[in-house]
Amino acid sequence: LDYGLFLCKSVDLYLLCPQLYLDVVGGKTRQVRAVPSENIRVTVPRDAEIDYIIECRRFLYAPIKEGDIVGQIIYTSNGERIASSDLCVTENCDKTEEKITFFDWLFGLFGISK
Repeated sequence: LDYGLFLCKSVDLYLLCPQLYLDVVGGKTRQVRAVPSENIRVTVPRDAEIDYIIECRRFLYAPIKEGDIVGQIIYTSNGERIASSDLCVTENCDKTEEKITFFDWLFGLFGISK
């Protein structure tokens, strides 16, 4: 029995996810943080490598509410899908009241600030 347990490891997939910040268009803040909605623990062979694929938009439109689902993260091992989780926003982002000129929008699109 110990031999079988020795060949496996338990991994918290939440810890593998990088810090993910998404740009916000028309919001009071420029970025919001997205995290997996749940912590998934899996048992895999000790020598298995776990990779992830993040599927989400490059930017979001305000307003955004805490808990909004903005994408998903798919965990794979040896090319096989082992788990997935929704990506949720951790903070609110209200819509800005100020008018944005075309050039402000264009510069913001390319990440250039005045």
